[in-house]
Amino acid sequence: MGDSEGVVRRWLSACVTGGGLLCARQTLHQRPLLVAQLLEEWLNHYRRLAQQARGPLPPPPRLQPAADFSSDPDTDEE
Repeated sequence: MGDSEGVVRRWLSACVTGGGLLCARQTLHQRPLLVAQLLEEWLNHYRRLAQQARGPLPPPPRLQPAADFSSDPDTDEE
């Protein structure tokens, strides 16, 4: 097993990155219609659960008015 690069190249679609790393390519094919529908239903179910767990968004926090400070050091009261 000293030739791991040879094994990768023999069994996988391999390429070398610009930085010189050996990588395996993965080709993705379009999902069959039934699988795509089941996946979308599953994702929608868990999206609804996540939305219910969060609940409605709370109102944004009210900001306090900024203190009236002067940038002139001669007029600041200490």
